[in-house]
Amino acid sequence: MAAQQVSIRRFINTACWIVAILVATLSRLPAQQSTGDAGAEKELQQTASILLDRDSTVALRDQAAQRLVSRGTQAADAILIGALNNPANREARLSVARALASASSPKPRSEFVAPLAQLLGDDPELSAAAARALAGYRDVDGDLARRQLTQFAGNRRQTLRSRTAAIRAMGRLVDKRTAEALMNLLRGDENPLIRDAAVDALTEMTGLPFARDRQRWISWWEEARGRDEAKWATDLLNRNSDRAAKLEGRISAARKELVELLGDEYQRAPQTEQVKRVQARLLSESEDVRWAAVAVLYKEIREKAGINTPPEVLAALRGMIGDSAADVRAEAARALAEANDDDAIDALLVQLAQEKEPDVQAAILKALGPMHDVRAVDPLLKGLDSEYFAVAKAAAESIRSLAGGLREPQNKTRFDQIAQKLLSRLRDATDSSAEGLRASIVESLAALGPPSALRTFQTLCLSGREQAQVRRYAVRGIAMIGLPESANIAVEVLRDPDRGVRLEALDALSKLARFENAEAIGRLLSTSVESDTSVREKAWEVLSALFERASPGELNLWAARFRGDTETDRKRRLRIYQVLEKKLDPQRSPRELADCRQNLGIEMLKLERPDEAATRLRAALDYWRSVGNEPSADYAMQLLMETLLRSRKFTEAAKFATEAISIAGGNATSIWIKINAEIERLKKERDYDTVLQLIEEVKKIPLAATQKALLPSIEQSVRELKTKQGAGGRTWVRQESRHEHAEIRQLVSA
Repeated sequence: MAAQQVSIRRFINTACWIVAILVATLSRLPAQQSTGDAGAEKELQQTASILLDRDSTVALRDQAAQRLVSRGTQAADAILIGALNNPANREARLSVARALASASSPKPRSEFVAPLAQLLGDDPELSAAAARALAGYRDVDGDLARRQLTQFAGNRRQTLRSRTAAIRAMGRLVDKRTAEALMNLLRGDENPLIRDAAVDALTEMTGLPFARDRQRWISWWEEARGRDEAKWATDLLNRNSDRAAKLEGRISAARKELVELLGDEYQRAPQTEQVKRVQARLLSESEDVRWAAVAVLYKEIREKAGINTPPEVLAALRGMIGDSAADVRAEAARALAEANDDDAIDALLVQLAQEKEPDVQAAILKALGPMHDVRAVDPLLKGLDSEYFAVAKAAAESIRSLAGGLREPQNKTRFDQIAQKLLSRLRDATDSSAEGLRASIVESLAALGPPSALRTFQTLCLSGREQAQVRRYAVRGIAMIGLPESANIAVEVLRDPDRGVRLEALDALSKLARFENAEAIGRLLSTSVESDTSVREKAWEVLSALFERASPGELNLWAARFRGDTETDRKRRLRIYQVLEKKLDPQRSPRELADCRQNLGIEMLKLERPDEAATRLRAALDYWRSVGNEPSADYAMQLLMETLLRSRKFTEAAKFATEAISIAGGNATSIWIKINAEIERLKKERDYDTVLQLIEEVKKIPLAATQKALLPSIEQSVRELKTKQGAGGRTWVRQESRHEHAEIRQLVSA
């Protein structure tokens, strides 16, 4: 019965403290709250209940205290201070003191000093935790924390265990007055445990390897005490920074090895047990183990590109967003972002509403963008105002991810609000260290493409002071706005010294340019103007598309510009003639169309595209014959004959030749020239079977008797060459160059 009454009293006492603390906390909250704020308030209540509930396990209470400390908000601090001031709940006081002592980056507030100082007393465990926590507040409230510790450490009426705990905690204070107090204890206190505690504190403070050698400490102090405070502190800080760097390296290596070990454990476990293994590690009291467990899941998600992540893994990661350790929270946010877990947005918003660590804020903000949830807009806008450039940059990057949805007509009000906010933040980000932030803001503006930003984009992309990345994004923004008259801005950017910016300008012109811009773009085709191959290729791509907007006369002028005999020139002429062919009306411009098709056939033939060439040449020939233009018809006939031979349509070529000779007997000579040229070409390629096939079809053509008389000797020589080739012997065919050997050459002329 007595035990039951004690439990009831404890419950009532705890409940009263929870209510009192929460009433004080809630009175500070605004009347209207966002989703994140409301969730943060709810989590705050739950965390406070765990901390103040004596039936909670030590691990749960410690975790709750650590989470509250990591919040750094007035509401969380009120709960922590309330717990410290409650003498009836030793367990909660101990957890809070331990959490404050172990905080990686405590936020010194004078309100904590007095509640912590009152814990120094007969309870050694409570005194040790409070003392180490107080050491983190040495510069607060007129050095009160240091004075409280020094006074308690020197008070011989206090218990020995509590005093030694306080003395060891003084090692966290790197200042000359504390060192002097410790040396006084080392030299003047008769209790060896006190002296040993003083040595431990001095070792932690200075990093000196004197161990328990009292005389060496005294000698060191005699030399060091004469230095001024600044010199003394600088020497100590330099030595400790070296120690910290080495320790940081060791911790980093240990963490890496831990991730590998846990990763191996995860992979070796049966698939049904993998998640359970990691979940157990996520509950570890060690933040390093928890971080490593999250890192293992993050790596697993990355390797699978965020696809088919088990729901229990995502749920576990959501639970780690509120972890007491900042690096665990950040790693969990990065993992959820990689997994693109839309269901994590509530947990992320709740944590963001109370998060104080810039690295974690940035990780959460980056995770919000890919989720494409409008609830993220207000937190992202708030993040843009952060004094930390990395946080503001993360907010800008996530806004870029939301750009597609924000451009929808129904979101116009939000769109305008965000655009103005980005422009405002850009104007403020003038510090030289804000280059990355400026680039991210301009990139986000470019993705949105607000017309109100056009003047800003123009200034940025034409500025010689802006980094190339910003100029590139500014040009992209001009293209996104899409005003045709802004093409002239992109034309100016074609002179930019950075290759990437010029390419971006050409990409913008592919969307904005009018044919009047063709001349400026065409200049880049010359190697004397543009040295970069990729820029020249992009310029041709843009110019080629612009030809669709040109008149036939303009197209002919451009075709004349590429009058060289290189493959590049031929391909460019081919493209122009293809566009011209589509623009010419067979009824209104039949002659121009025939010329165009004949030119197309010539280019296609030179580019080894004889099948396509034949179609155009036959159409041109039909027109020239229909209007009685014999010279043009004769030229088209020769080209078509050559095309049919090159495409190896020998039967069709023979029929065409027969038809052409029947129309005009004089065509036999030009046809024979083409046949002979093709025979010689095939012989040079040692394609004797094809030559013989051609000869069989040529026999069907009504050539002149002198020409036909040559066929048997040609055929015989080819068969001999084929026989030698089959026997493995060498065959020589005279080439055009006089330097090459010749064993057999059949001279055939009309």
